[in-house]
Amino acid sequence: MSSFSGKTYPTLAESLSNQLTKYQLRQWGFVIIRTTYSSEAKWPEFLAIVNDGIRSWFLRPQNEARWYDLYDRHVMTVLQDAATLSDANLALTARVFTDWITSPEAQAEREGTKICDRFMFSPRYHFYIHADEATVEQVLDQHAKRKAAPEDSPSRRSRFLYENENLFTVRIVGVSQVMSYQSEIIKEQGPDANTDVIEEEQDEYELLDMVKRMKVLDIPDLYSVLGDSLDRWYNIYTKGDVCQV
Repeated sequence: MSSFSGKTYPTLAESLSNQLTKYQLRQWGFVIIRTTYSSEAKWPEFLAIVNDGIRSWFLRPQNEARWYDLYDRHVMTVLQDAATLSDANLALTARVFTDWITSPEAQAEREGTKICDRFMFSPRYHFYIHADEATVEQVLDQHAKRKAAPEDSPSRRSRFLYENENLFTVRIVGVSQVMSYQSEIIKEQGPDANTDVIEEEQDEYELLDMVKRMKVLDIPDLYSVLGDSLDRWYNIYTKGDVCQV
């Protein structure tokens, strides 16, 4: 627990644990939709780096050891198909994610929980990671830089890692936000409007409502915050081009 102005609040780890208990969920974690297929060797490396970043979150000093079992309940569900998802845009990945939500696989993992198909409060069924080639390359490049961080001085190494940590990022997409934007296009342009072209058409703020670039280390923070209220998606602030919880 943490205190502020005399009041006690749950830590983000406690909040995440409370969400799983409240809805009797067995697992948590954002679904990852793969849109890059140029290298089969790089993909598992990317997943390993993301997984290591999430595990590192539980090793932070403020997260007590008793919360480490939450990491064991984290799952990395990957949706991939080179034939249909290669270089896929937001419109397509949003449709794929929507289809997955109602798939037998997703329904099976909700079975026995307090989340029904009509009221799915878990962030797992509202947001996903859009893993395109730029994201994968950036994560791998940053990982290589971290491995080359100075070893001769702890202070120099710490500063190097701090200055470069924002490059370790992924794109989180709100599927409801994408669908709302597409509905607005149809209202404005009619039923024949092209709703597949998203990133090229909307302004910066509209895109920010749909997609947020987050540090890998902040993924559990974001999941915990959204689990308290899905509307908190709109309250996440941006520093540079990276959103922070």
